[in-house]
Amino acid sequence: MRLAAGAPTRWTVLLRDGSKLVVWADGYVLADEHYVFSSLFDFDEEDEMPDDDLVVAVTPSNPRRLMLAIARIPRLAVLLEGGDTDWPAIESR
Repeated sequence: MRLAAGAPTRWTVLLRDGSKLVVWADGYVLADEHYVFSSLFDFDEEDEMPDDDLVVAVTPSNPRRLMLAIARIPRLAVLLEGGDTDWPAIESR
């Protein structure tokens, strides 16, 4: 198993309790009331495939190239700047 998209991005997530969480991932989306951080991986034939819970997407042209969830953070745990319907306190570097 290896990263397919190069080095992941460093994301800093500010939580409502004031703590910070650092996640290394290619990106994130809001899905089912969670911020889901994910990265793209290539799996060789000899690699054990991951549990379905971790698979966010499969590349149609290559079933051994998978987008895997790195972290799932509940939306309500993340500080939302400007109120509950505004921007989450998530930054990339």
